[in-house]
Amino acid sequence: MKRYDTYKDSGVEWIGEIPTNWKKGRLKNYFNLSSGKNPSDLDKEFGQFPVYGSNGIIGYTNNPDLNKETILIGRVGSSGELNLNKFPCSVSDNCLVVELKENHSLMFVYYLLIKTELKNYTTKTSQPLITGSTIREIDTIIPPLSEQQQIVSFLDTKTSLIDSLIEKTQRKIELLKEKRTSLINEVVTKGLNPNVEMKDSGVEWIGEIPSHWLFTKFNRFVFFQEGPGLRTFQFTDEGTKVICVTNITEKGIDFTYKKFISTDEYFEKYQHFTVEKGDYLLSSSGNSWGKVSEYHDDEKVMLNTSTIRLNTLDSSIYNKSLIPHILKSEVVRKQLEILMTGSCQPNFGPSHLNQLVIPIPPLSEQQQIIEYLDEQTELIDKTVSIEEKRIELLKEYRQSLISEVVTGKLKVTTDE
Repeated sequence: MKRYDTYKDSGVEWIGEIPTNWKKGRLKNYFNLSSGKNPSDLDKEFGQFPVYGSNGIIGYTNNPDLNKETILIGRVGSSGELNLNKFPCSVSDNCLVVELKENHSLMFVYYLLIKTELKNYTTKTSQPLITGSTIREIDTIIPPLSEQQQIVSFLDTKTSLIDSLIEKTQRKIELLKEKRTSLINEVVTKGLNPNVEMKDSGVEWIGEIPSHWLFTKFNRFVFFQEGPGLRTFQFTDEGTKVICVTNITEKGIDFTYKKFISTDEYFEKYQHFTVEKGDYLLSSSGNSWGKVSEYHDDEKVMLNTSTIRLNTLDSSIYNKSLIPHILKSEVVRKQLEILMTGSCQPNFGPSHLNQLVIPIPPLSEQQQIIEYLDEQTELIDKTVSIEEKRIELLKEYRQSLISEVVTGKLKVTTDE
């Protein structure tokens, strides 16, 4: 792609130079903004048309207020988020509705708003907010309508191709994760010898297990402990680190988000909730329940509620390195799904873990299983990581392409 023949300073820092025939303006030159209705005024109990809030669909109605393609902007909470809506719908007052002025392309405005990154204009409070008056006064640029249309045609084609690649890559990642789960489940229930004599486990969805394995309570071999229910006022700016659900990720313990209690209070009340190096940590609440990570550090940290630490009771009988594999298997996950309480906020605790039954191979086989699964899952995880990086790069390229084209850094011609 080429550049335009001549440029001038736009006078807008985040835009820089623009083609000479483009104008400087403000977003209010493109559109008016209106707010949706108070949710209590919307008939959203039944119906076929979606009702949008700033976080997505909050209900359905029979009487849509909008019957044309338009852009919705999150006003409260997910403020600055964009939604290009192409179907009849209604909108709550947590959204702003773009009402386009004449001689402008709606899709060009949509791409321009992506570049504008409205999130940068939200209030920095616990409940982020962006107002229509703020959006209207944001400096921008205005190409001629014919060039807006050329840009839209180009970006529609290119972003569609990029989005298709992202979707295929995401599906590949899903399949790899399914393969990983299936592999773990097969090995922890059947072992590595395909010719071994089998017996019925007595559980329909587990089926047969090797005849020389035990099938018994999880708590006979594994110790577990949940953290106390710390209150908000107990948290401090520094002191002893507290592990929360958000710190437990598939890639390890992540302390980007940190909580502390005073070290004095830790020593007085909570030393028995200390996480030891080599403990496994399990998230037991919310949509991310079931994530497992090993704690590798020497620093003394303590558990919070909804985080459970686990370790073997006797390493001469049960190898602790088998714990994360069994926790990630369907053997455990299906039992927990049945036992869990809280349909809106799934959660479980030690009382549920006490009811789990699992297959137990002899110690020598445990080691073989661990070595095999560690090797195979590492290969899968590396592939997943490569594909996730590919998605990240595709998204960066998509954003960069939109940015370069809508600000005139690259010129779209009719042949492209």
